[in-house]
Formats: sequence, C-alpha cells, structure tokens
Amino acid sequence: MKSNKFFLIYFFYLDFTDKIQNLLKHLENIQKKMEDYLETKRSIFPRFYFISNEELVEILSLSHQPELIQIHLKKLFDNIKNLRLLTKKTIIANGIFSNENEEINLISTLSLEGNVENWLKELEIQMQITVREYLKNCLSALKLQLTKREKWIKEWPSQSCITASEIEWTSSTTKALLNCQSDENLKPLKKLFHTQVNIINLQDIQFSIIYR
Repeated sequence: MKSNKFFLIYFFYLDFTDKIQNLLKHLENIQKKMEDYLETKRSIFPRFYFISNEELVEILSLSHQPELIQIHLKKLFDNIKNLRLLTKKTIIANGIFSNENEEINLISTLSLEGNVENWLKELEIQMQITVREYLKNCLSALKLQLTKREKWIKEWPSQSCITASEIEWTSSTTKALLNCQSDENLKPLKKLFHTQVNIINLQDIQFSIIYR
C-alpha cells in the first residue's frame, strides 16, 4: 500500500513538471510575439529604441491619452519637455517647450490621433522643419541687428541664437581671412577682431544669454 502511494506521488510530480515546462514554453512564445510586435513599432519610429520594452508598452497603452505620454518625451527627444496641447474635436499640438521652458510654435499644427508611433514620427518631422525655419529667420534677423544683439537675443530662442552666432562668426572670419590673403595684410582680420570685441562688450550681453 505504501509503495502504491509513492508511485502515485511520483507520477503526479512528473505530470506537474510537464505542465510547468509547457507553461514556460507558452510564456516564451508570448514574449517572442510581444518583442516582434514592439519591433514593428520601433521600425516605424526608431526613437523607441531609446526606451525599454516596459516603457514602450506603457506608451502604446496610452495612445489615446497624449497628455499622459508627455512624461516620456524627454527620453525620446533630446530637449523636448512637453507639448502645448489644444483640445477641439481632436487633441492637437501647436507648440513645443524645452527643458529650459523656452517655447516655440510648430510650423503647422499636429493631430495626436491614431497610432502613437505615427504622430510621434510626424512630430519629429515637424520639429526639424520648425527648428530649421527658426534658425533661418534668426540668422536673417542677426544680419540686420549686428550691433543690437541684446534686443535680438531676447526675441529668439537661445539655441537659434547660439547657432546663428556661430554661423555668422564663421562666415565673417572666413571672409576676413580670404580678404587678408588677397590684400596681403592683416587689416581685415584686425577689423573683424575689434568688431567682435565690441559685440562682446555690449551691456549685459552675456547675462542675457544665461539668465533670459
């Protein structure tokens, strides 16, 4: 009788082990399909590679609540803190805030409807177009206000100001060096140097950049 009892326990254990192994295989299959599904989302919006599977699943689960997805934007974009949202018939975004709380208006409004990977991809495109347009206009404004940079700095986002200043400085320096070569003297470069020193010495120019 005792041997029959151990015999039953042994077979019960074998049956239980088989069930666990089958469950593990089933779980592995689910995980593989989940990773394949997430990979299709990452192929559409590659910035999803910056975040973990768990974070991506959370974003996808909130696809119809864009306001809750904003906490993940910092991980997807280098310096987007959040979006300026408007709710009409649908939720749209028409502006971007940086980590420094600077605000720029998107060139065109963006509908945050549909699959989250699609509108995030469109946001990336809109961001690039917008920043490029801001930089172009900022550079044009700088050329008209070379001696009034304090006012110019306050009218444009700092990133645009810094980049435009670097472009203008590089262009002016290149031109001065070419003139030095053709004139066979250093007067153009010396003139540029004094111009740059005067710009740097404008009242509160450095504080305007840092503390605006």
